Amino acid sequence: MVPIHLIPKPTQPDGQPALPSDALCYLVGGDGVFKQVRNDFYAVRLKVGGVGGLAEIGETAVLNVPKLPDRLLRQVESFFVAVYREHESEAVVLLLCNPATKDWRIEVPPQEVQGLHVKYDTSKLPDPPGGFQRFGSIHSHAGIKAFHSGTDDND
Repeated sequence: MVPIHLIPKPTQPDGQPALPSDALCYLVGGDGVFKQVRNDFYAVRLKVGGVGGLAEIGETAVLNVPKLPDRLLRQVESFFVAVYREHESEAVVLLLCNPATKDWRIEVPPQEVQGLHVKYDTSKLPDPPGGFQRFGSIHSHAGIKAFHSGTDDND
């Protein structure tokens, strides 16, 4: 069996990760999976799509909650329209779900809106009551087309 090493973030003063000296091994790091081969003629570390000899697993994502109720989406839409009418700006709404009851709720956090920007901080909000947990967010793009934005990345 070929060894597989998980490479933690560097703790050495030079900032370089400590790598094993195995003649043949796989390295799993923050930037992917690599095959390391060392012999008398060369030493190479190549990025690979997987580890040879192991089963292909594939990516999956399964939501264990029901779809958002239409009435909640309409409330969010109405809020976004009201913010746009008053401020001509984006806005954000947080989605809360209770994993036990599978119920949804929305929460409007304190936010600063201006043009194509919305700023909010969930770290200062109290925990949601009644078994609800923050699941995600929805934000508007004011008067422009939808696209994957920096707010999406940050959320």
